[in-house]
Amino acid sequence: MLALSEPSAIGLVIAHGTVGNSLSSSQHPDVFVSSDGGYNWIGTLRGPHHYSILDSGALIVAVEAHHEGQVKTIKFSTDEGQCWKSYNFTEQPFFFAGLASEPGTKAMNVSVWGFRPEEDGQPMWVAVTIDFQSLITRECNNKDYEEWLAHSTDKGDSKRNGCVLGMKETYRRLKKQSVCRNGRNFVVTKKQIPCPCTREDYVCDYGYYRHVNTSACVRQPNTPNKTFETCLNGEEDELLTAGYRKVPSNKCEGGFTPQDVVQTVIRPCGVKPSPGPSAKSTSSVTHFDTPKERLVLILVSAGAAVIVLLAIFSAVLAVRRQVYRTRMPAYRFSNLRIQDDNNDISADLESGASSNGTAYQHDSDVEASALSVPRLTSVIRTGVSQCYYWSCCWLQRTRGRRLAKMFRAGGMLKLAALILAFLLAVFLAFQLLEINVEFKLASLARSLPANEEHTKPAVHKCGLSKACPPGHFAFKLASGAANVVGPRMCLEDKLIMSGVKNNVGRGINIALINGKTGELLKTAFYDMWAGDVEPFITFLKEIEDGSIIMMASFDDPATKLNDEARKLITDLGSSAVGNLGFRDNWIFLGGKGIKTKSPFEQHIKNSAATNKYEGWPEVLEMEGCVPQRQD
Repeated sequence: MLALSEPSAIGLVIAHGTVGNSLSSSQHPDVFVSSDGGYNWIGTLRGPHHYSILDSGALIVAVEAHHEGQVKTIKFSTDEGQCWKSYNFTEQPFFFAGLASEPGTKAMNVSVWGFRPEEDGQPMWVAVTIDFQSLITRECNNKDYEEWLAHSTDKGDSKRNGCVLGMKETYRRLKKQSVCRNGRNFVVTKKQIPCPCTREDYVCDYGYYRHVNTSACVRQPNTPNKTFETCLNGEEDELLTAGYRKVPSNKCEGGFTPQDVVQTVIRPCGVKPSPGPSAKSTSSVTHFDTPKERLVLILVSAGAAVIVLLAIFSAVLAVRRQVYRTRMPAYRFSNLRIQDDNNDISADLESGASSNGTAYQHDSDVEASALSVPRLTSVIRTGVSQCYYWSCCWLQRTRGRRLAKMFRAGGMLKLAALILAFLLAVFLAFQLLEINVEFKLASLARSLPANEEHTKPAVHKCGLSKACPPGHFAFKLASGAANVVGPRMCLEDKLIMSGVKNNVGRGINIALINGKTGELLKTAFYDMWAGDVEPFITFLKEIEDGSIIMMASFDDPATKLNDEARKLITDLGSSAVGNLGFRDNWIFLGGKGIKTKSPFEQHIKNSAATNKYEGWPEVLEMEGCVPQRQD
């Protein structure tokens, strides 16, 4: 018989097993019971038995399995298999055929059935129903229950004790020593508390591996960056994978927070993707987190800035010395020559007047000719002195203008040097302190007014290539990308499910829509890897006729998908769900009550030869127009 557990019997598991180094066909397994979900086991019954759980775990019954012998005794336990009692339910034994109880483990009666040979050789079928209500009469009260922490090991950190996927679950269940009945109104209650995060709550992202000594995620050498893009409704989700990625469905809070985490960038379709994580953030660099290290960096930055400023100040002083050295001799030379010229001119005039001793006569040609020589000489000397004087003035003014230009050039040089030193100091500080300054020119460009709207193509609902005819709903579906980017669903230009809306999860994501009005009725996702398929089957059975159903896979949609669930999805119009396998990608749109197969379905198998991602196939996308229900 297979292992047995029930959702209403918290922590109780019954199974067959053998203690030893190996198994052999000659060994007969014994019955073992675990009351903590399978972490610890105790042997309770010798030999193989048929068993069943009653009254939400408050009662266990078992009948010994005899291949050739007949049975008339049933065994039962009220303390989860620690003690057993026997009860003879018939005086005439019969060959055992089966043990059956009411589904749901709420009942307190069980039926044992088989056959008994008659005198004429023909078997007669026999069924005996045993009701334990007359044996266990007391109803359980609050004192009979206890708080039980699931997955508790009573070892290690108390804050992490019992944590699974970042959550602690505490259940209210019956104590082992309480002999009472839960009754049909018993409801399982639990409390969930988030756990602090640790490295175990994260997995290494693509291109990273877990270091043996530090357990940190380190980039693999020569591994290129990988990004995932999914375009829907004019927007594209670009996920930058770097370092760590939280385990799917993990709900831990606080605690360990890696510096390199997965980021999602939303941008318009067609825009150049952002560069992947730089080598600096993924290589083995030193992060300066302590105040002492940051103080050292600040001092180094300040020292570098002071050195640059001193060098510039020294250069400015050298330029100024050169300028003064050229300017001072020119001024002294000009003043001395001007004074000498003035003295020479006055002396010549005085000597000329005293040597002649006579006045100028207009009627004497001889005297005029005699006087003309010294006067001409004086005039020539005066003209030469004046010419030299004005030449020096012109040279002085020219030289002054040059000096003014040099002063202005020196001022501009000093200003430029100061600006350059400031920028250099800021750059060094930003680089050393690892501050990332990013100017998003793309967002600035998008914020500017568009002057060429008439050249843009028409945008239809959900980004479809053409508009849907009247009486149809526009839709667009995209499956998940590996186990990183969630699926997206759009209906009538409304994004109803996506990773950005935080309403998608591992397994099968489903959206239920009113087929007549297009109103979104419900969204849900069901984990087909580690979850339970029964809630998904219940959801499928409760879908009303005329509803539109949209489904998309994420990571693994098929491990827990049994035949009953596949049959229900097939009735919605699917033709590929029967072949859906582990980590396949699948998108589907169908309807409850349709008579034919739906044309809106895509399926791609998980194959190592054709997978786009490591372990997962490529993303599936589908768009179209689904008819509106008219009746």
